[in-house]
Amino acid sequence: MSLEISNLSELDPAAVTQTRETLAQQLQETNSSLDLKRGVLHDLLLNYSAILATATQENIDRLRQSNSLMAISADPTLADPDIVDGVMSNYRVTRKEGTKAVGSVTIVVSVLSTVTISSGTVFEADGKQFKSDASYVARTSESNVQSSTDRVLTPLGDGNYAFTINVVAAETGSSYLLSKNTLFVPTTAIVNFVKAYATSDFIDGTNTETNSELMARLQVGIACAAMSNRVNMASLLQEQAEFQDVVASSIIGYGDAEMQRDQHSIFQISYGGRADWYVRTQQLPRQLGLVKESTLIAKLPDGTSTWQFSVSRDEAPGFYDITGIQLTDMAEVAGGFGITSDIRANDLTPIAGELLPDIVSVQEGAYSRYQTTVIQFHDTLTDVSSLAIGATKDYAVTVRYMPLIKEIQSFVGNRDHRNYAGDILIKAPVPCFVSLSFTIDGRTGDPLPDAYAIKDDLIQYINSLGFRGRLYASDLDDLIHNHLYGETSVGAIDMFGQIRYPDGTVQSLRSTESLIIPSEPDYMVTSRTTGFIVTADDIAISARTVNMPESF
Repeated sequence: MSLEISNLSELDPAAVTQTRETLAQQLQETNSSLDLKRGVLHDLLLNYSAILATATQENIDRLRQSNSLMAISADPTLADPDIVDGVMSNYRVTRKEGTKAVGSVTIVVSVLSTVTISSGTVFEADGKQFKSDASYVARTSESNVQSSTDRVLTPLGDGNYAFTINVVAAETGSSYLLSKNTLFVPTTAIVNFVKAYATSDFIDGTNTETNSELMARLQVGIACAAMSNRVNMASLLQEQAEFQDVVASSIIGYGDAEMQRDQHSIFQISYGGRADWYVRTQQLPRQLGLVKESTLIAKLPDGTSTWQFSVSRDEAPGFYDITGIQLTDMAEVAGGFGITSDIRANDLTPIAGELLPDIVSVQEGAYSRYQTTVIQFHDTLTDVSSLAIGATKDYAVTVRYMPLIKEIQSFVGNRDHRNYAGDILIKAPVPCFVSLSFTIDGRTGDPLPDAYAIKDDLIQYINSLGFRGRLYASDLDDLIHNHLYGETSVGAIDMFGQIRYPDGTVQSLRSTESLIIPSEPDYMVTSRTTGFIVTADDIAISARTVNMPESF
């Protein structure tokens, strides 16, 4: 909303009527002989005077609603953003401007022949548009490369060829943060085109902060930036440019039921000096593609095989799980081999310049930068008849993790910033992976809602909840109804959640009313440690035509 009225049609008719009546009364008191009920005086002078006076008063009210913390807090949506920015600057709080998502797209073609992608070529995915950031030429061999934007066509296992380009979102916003393997469609023809997909997760797409979100950060902005209480610690983290986009954090310390690391003495009582800091650095975990050398550990009677690889603590700090294992030349962009074993551990090798937190169990180190894992999986495609146990082979592995966990741990662990009386362990939130499904009912001919827009709103809401511990279907229902027209309605929302506990076990939740994180502090799972996570692929929307009686 702009600060000044730019169109008189924005005015509330009731306010104009009230102003007109007030002006009429004042004029009658001044000159009782004036006829203000009809004619030129009423229709022109009095009516338009009332309109202009109402506009002036509205402008004054808008200014009042924007220039004080009390007024802004009362209703942030009514305040002018520019004036709010000025007020917030007095408290060292600056509005976060939206940024455009960027990423790379793999293009698959069927013929080994030169392909040209012009700068600004438009690709569509999930109802959104992206543009190539430069002109790219895919060459048939390395010897033909002429510039930094030339690419070499790489042969795939199915007879096709692939190359990658970089694209930028057409608009700002987190809804453009697409996941690895999301399919793209070019809006202009590409010679010998087969398919295109996101090479990796897109990054950098953020929303411009609203007045409400800005006000929520006010307490942090005016707090002392120091490793002391929870508000001050959050302020210190926010002041660092590389961590300013942190979505939510939760600090577990002395006296909290979830704290176990301060009970390592022989008396097994809490003695303080420890803090577990759960940090959600962005709305969605990032998917990272790795090429892992794997070892053959078993040849099965049916000709299939079992392989093993490990993920070190520095490859994907704060990782949650493995979402895909494939042969490096597999043409498919989704699916893969099944995991048969996932064994977590901690690598507590000291790091120069950093205080090593006190960690004694796998559960305590889960989702931290010290976590490691050994993965075993079942390969159903590779012919191992001529291979010996111990043979190695490369596989394409996709790891899901929360970024910046390593960097924040380094920050809080160095001598300049850490608390001199204890240690802090940075962890990604315990994940509750959510999936939703619901049906939209409507009469034949009713306009269909934009499914992509519905998903965007649901994803934004759920992934921004922070450490609330409860997800209500009624809140989701309100968001969905904002996109419905005519007599369309939404049915029950089936909410399904899977919590991956720090000890590796998985607990499922299901409800059409609310998902509630259980309180199990002995397993480090409570509303203060767990976050809801949902992606576009986890939301299933179906439409159904229903018979409704005609209304008269």
